[in-house]
Amino acid sequence: MARVDSLLLHASTTRRVVVEPGDVYFLEAEGDDTLVRKRGREPLRDLRKLGELSDFFAPFGFYRIHNE
Repeated sequence: MARVDSLLLHASTTRRVVVEPGDVYFLEAEGDDTLVRKRGREPLRDLRKLGELSDFFAPFGFYRIHNE
């Protein structure tokens, strides 16, 4: 299996943003969306739910601390 070094965030239904997992500190649920917190930047919004997005970040050492 090929190694993935970056991920695509779904910023809107037509816009994708490339993010390097090493630049991300944590993911935060906000309604049905997920805020992606990066170093020294405003958070990026992904239209997917936290549970779905966290699965993509898991191979990079991210894990879910708590569930609602």
